[in-house]
Amino acid sequence: MRTNRNRFIGGTGLCDGFSGPKNGGRHVFHQFGGGGVPCRSPTTPTSPRYRDRDLSTIYTPALARPGAGIQHDCRSHPIIPANHPKYDEKITMVGRLVERKATTASALAAAAVLFAWQGRASAPALIVFDAAKASAQKLVSGVPPGWELKVNAGQPDISVAEQDDQASLHFRSVKSSFALEKAIDVDPAVTPYLNWQWKVAQLPKGGDFRHNSTDDQAAQVMVAFTDRRIITYLWDSTAPAGTMESASSIPLVHIFAIVCRSGGGDANRWLQENRNVAADYQKAFGKPAPHVKGIRLQINSQHTGSSAESYFGEVAFRNALS
Repeated sequence: MRTNRNRFIGGTGLCDGFSGPKNGGRHVFHQFGGGGVPCRSPTTPTSPRYRDRDLSTIYTPALARPGAGIQHDCRSHPIIPANHPKYDEKITMVGRLVERKATTASALAAAAVLFAWQGRASAPALIVFDAAKASAQKLVSGVPPGWELKVNAGQPDISVAEQDDQASLHFRSVKSSFALEKAIDVDPAVTPYLNWQWKVAQLPKGGDFRHNSTDDQAAQVMVAFTDRRIITYLWDSTAPAGTMESASSIPLVHIFAIVCRSGGGDANRWLQENRNVAADYQKAFGKPAPHVKGIRLQINSQHTGSSAESYFGEVAFRNALS
């Protein structure tokens, strides 16, 4: 019902609440530059200090052929000349060391990405309605804790039931319109998938959301966003499954309807629905979805003057398809 959906936005609805001695302690680094001329060093392998020493003892991993562009600490590590017999051997060692370090860095980076993905993938679902828990509580009023009953017309008839060994909320409407709604805070960018189970036992005769005079449904799940926009998922009596269009009837209220099921072909069967709320919002309103601030389970039959009956099982937001 359009009026009922509009109330979900305003009034009492969820939209109200809904280290070295120089240069600052750093070593001064030079680079092997153009022309193949190595940088100068305070001491060189040709000085008396190194005349009788094996040059391998002054090897440093920073060595490279002239012009390679690899940095060398000229103040603390002298250079092996390129024509020295030890040169190629040391360069090979340098290459292996650099390759080993690069491989290690890549592995660490890959591990970090995997860890982040696993953390995201393992994020817990937000169970909006836990049917089994509600059944165990043996609710007298039929209203689960944290939920609020909203009556638009007639008398509500809500109870916790066991159907086909499955706990559920049972809605029955006789020329009436009512709903249960709950305030939540969900980021569709993190948990975009809305999953729920439902079953319809009786459709309102002639119900069709596309016309105000017949805007009755046996079951609908409404999702309210922080920008006063709503997406409503319908089990309609007449409108074809897959129908997606505006269901707003008053200015400044933005409601977009999506028909998930149509007619009685699947009546009296439990069905699972999976909707990407973020994608549906983008398609409906042309922009990224803001946070979800509320959800409503509703039934109505007052426009057609008929009756309707439905059941709702678990309702949850998840970060992946269940």
